[in-house]
Amino acid sequence: MEVAQRAEHVTERVRDDIREEVSKVEGSADLKAAALRGQKRVVDERNDAVEMKVRQLRKQSDDLDRMRKEAKMNTQLSVRSALVGIGNGVRHTKSLERKLATATDDLQQFTKRGRQIDGQLLEAKRLREAVDKATEKLKGLREEKKQKKKTIVRSPVYAGSEDGGGWYDILAQGLCNDFCRTVALPSGERKWRCSLAGGGESDEHEEQGQKQCAHKGGFSDSPAGHEFGSLQQKIELTQETISKLSGLAATIDVGHLEGELVINKGEVAAAEAHEQLLEESVDASKKATQAEKRAMHERAPGDNRVAMLQKQLDELKARKKWQGKQIEALAEAARLAKFADPPLEEVVYTNGKLAKYGLPDDKLPIS
Repeated sequence: MEVAQRAEHVTERVRDDIREEVSKVEGSADLKAAALRGQKRVVDERNDAVEMKVRQLRKQSDDLDRMRKEAKMNTQLSVRSALVGIGNGVRHTKSLERKLATATDDLQQFTKRGRQIDGQLLEAKRLREAVDKATEKLKGLREEKKQKKKTIVRSPVYAGSEDGGGWYDILAQGLCNDFCRTVALPSGERKWRCSLAGGGESDEHEEQGQKQCAHKGGFSDSPAGHEFGSLQQKIELTQETISKLSGLAATIDVGHLEGELVINKGEVAAAEAHEQLLEESVDASKKATQAEKRAMHERAPGDNRVAMLQKQLDELKARKKWQGKQIEALAEAARLAKFADPPLEEVVYTNGKLAKYGLPDDKLPIS
């Protein structure tokens, strides 16, 4: 760089000197040729400086290129190793993701089974409550029937043969506890006689209009009998309900379900911990793979400096070529300046080259 600066400084100084001398002895072809030769020497010197710089840059470029190739080879090995690591990391992540999916599915299955057990236990509880409620209702109905019989019903007392007779509700208690049959009196007369509940015989009742019951203690076709029948129907329906509910409740093994629920809660807790651990492992594996990718990119060859030097080299080569054209134009002008009357066409052509290559002040005079 110092050589180039010195060349530039010399160039300006010489050009100034040449122009001063040319202005003093304007019109002298020999002086003009001398000025052109001086200008040519300056350009030659500057061109030599550029050539030196070109050689320096080319050496730097060659050195950098060699270093870049070595670095590239090392980087390729490093990148190849990194790619293997990245591939292993990706496979490891996928394996963890598959395990995570299985763990998540297990957790869902355990949770689903837990809900099923809770539902079955809740159903068992509901059935037990329903059985208890129906049992209480049955107790109430039986107590009501017991109290009703105790307050208004007299028990049957007839214990003889039932041939030729039947059971009736003569006393309108609601139950057929009165036994009636036709008997022969000493006078030969036949009479319908009833052995009433609670004791006593009665001939005062007529058989006509009375409805015989199917058996002793049956419900009579009377308001009281209907009431007893309705109460008994309720008792039977309640007993049937209790039987059905008890049967359903018996199909649910509460003790087994409660034990299974305890195990299920442990399985759910373990599955949740396993799922969380796998999620963290998957996240860590992904981060490690990303870090490996970033490191691989950072290890890639840096060609920026080589490209910059190559650009400088290309610029200097272009500059050298330009200055070569300037030297050719100045040499031609110096040659023509030696003639007292150079050919006009050559002067015009040479002046055109001087103007084209940035030397308009060095044009030859046209007479």
